[in-house]
Amino acid sequence: MRVLLVDIGNSRIKWRTASLSGDIEDVLEEGNHALDDEALTRPLWRGLKFEAAVLASVASAPVLAAIEAALAQGRPNLPRTVVHAQVQQCGVKNGYSTPERLGADRWAALIGARALCPDRELVIASYGTATTIDVLESSGQFAGGVILPGFALMREALASGTARLGRVDGTEQLIARDTGDAIASGVMHAQVGALERVVRQLESERAAHPEARNCLLCGGHAGQVLPRLSFAAAIVDNLVLRGLFEIARDTYLPRMQS
Repeated sequence: MRVLLVDIGNSRIKWRTASLSGDIEDVLEEGNHALDDEALTRPLWRGLKFEAAVLASVASAPVLAAIEAALAQGRPNLPRTVVHAQVQQCGVKNGYSTPERLGADRWAALIGARALCPDRELVIASYGTATTIDVLESSGQFAGGVILPGFALMREALASGTARLGRVDGTEQLIARDTGDAIASGVMHAQVGALERVVRQLESERAAHPEARNCLLCGGHAGQVLPRLSFAAAIVDNLVLRGLFEIARDTYLPRMQS
């Protein structure tokens, strides 16, 4: 069975088709597009072959509805699943006090990370419009996480919330002597420092569990963060799509086998 996996973010939409009898790495087709009027009014996956679709979205309800409508063009009876965080799914247990309030993208990324690194304690940092840092215990229990503005949002907050800083370019330095450099440095220090603090605190509180330093990075700025960390980490692309693949297998394989 071929399935379309769709990750609808705040600014971009990514998709991939894969066979449920294979592996997520066996990509049949994939692509991404800015989340603009074109993405909402035409099927971006025209010509692709698939028999079901699984979507995760952090966009507004009207945006999701428009994408679902575009998906249904020519396929009115297409089986499709819109992912929402569950109490438990695919070996991951939701530690949120209100499980359904966890974002679908974070939930799918946790499932993708669990499938990629089973039975290991993980710190998962995603650098998109927002930056999220989540902790997944070796048992599959999602312990919780933090959310902070992403790189661009931090810059935008300074530009829109102050009278004189504006939108200026700069180069990251430890201590800057120019406003543009100071902004670039402050944003990077905040992004790297948040992850460093979470990991160091975990190490301090869980001294008997050094595996807490298994750290996965994803998102557009992961490559900038990685070389600035004081501990080992790995970049994994498209963790959300990996998770959607596992959810698709969990959803549709039993139907195929019955």
